[in-house]
Amino acid sequence: MTLILTIANKLGVYQSSDYQLTDSATGTPSSDRAGSKQIHATFESIQLELAFTGIARIGTQRTMDWLAEELKALKNDVEIEDICRALTSRCTSAVKPYGSRGILTLVLAFSVVGGPFQVAVISNFDWKSSPLKASASFTTTIHTITKPFQLISGYRGCVPPAQRYRLKALSRLTDRSPKEMMDALSEINSIAAKRSSRWVSEGCWVTSQVQDGTARRSAAINVGQHNGVVPHVLGGFDLGDWVKKNFRTAPGRAIGLVQSAGVQAAMGIPVPPPEGERAPLNFLGLRRSARFGPPLIAI
Repeated sequence: MTLILTIANKLGVYQSSDYQLTDSATGTPSSDRAGSKQIHATFESIQLELAFTGIARIGTQRTMDWLAEELKALKNDVEIEDICRALTSRCTSAVKPYGSRGILTLVLAFSVVGGPFQVAVISNFDWKSSPLKASASFTTTIHTITKPFQLISGYRGCVPPAQRYRLKALSRLTDRSPKEMMDALSEINSIAAKRSSRWVSEGCWVTSQVQDGTARRSAAINVGQHNGVVPHVLGGFDLGDWVKKNFRTAPGRAIGLVQSAGVQAAMGIPVPPPEGERAPLNFLGLRRSARFGPPLIAI
């Protein structure tokens, strides 16, 4: 099971998603690695944070992997509707053999240069059924954020009423820093996890995408510093996969992405340079600095 918390207003969109996976054969929690249910993708004018809940493996392939493959196959000048259409088609064909057991929901937080923030939900959950089962088809809903927005996806029942009200209050705030908003989401996730009978992990991947003049700035934090690397798709290239293949850790250690940050602006508009020294490539077990070209990207 998964818990995905999403809040947004006209100045930004924030999302947290836990790391827990469940063994389909035994029904017990089996993994809490970072990147098991999260993907970051950047296109020409769009930045995307994707989290999903539902079936975690299709045949021998992880759901996260074939979702990343679909994003890597898209053109760089893609539109939000194109992304949703491609993912809906892939999900439909992938889970069809699983019938009513092929439950899957994707929550996509979009930042668009020069446009409003948007949140899309692609799902075949039949929330009225008990036990939950897949609907006959996937539906896609795209929310354009013009007013406070909040969404709880996955194991909704473990989020107590006080924290639901807190989410609504957070979505109305426009005077808090991204770090404060991310910390609040991770705290709500942790509170809910304690009520979930281990179905939700206390650690989570929490992201922010905020307006900064003409630019859009993003950040993400691995709360709990769990092992694992969240896929970072950039123009058909998976930076997370490259890191796993090219970086080595000390014996007995595993790579874990600690945090990431980025900035995006319209073509032809200079991006304000980063302040201070070069930001580090910050992973569990290693620490290096690098510049991937303007703007500076710290991962």
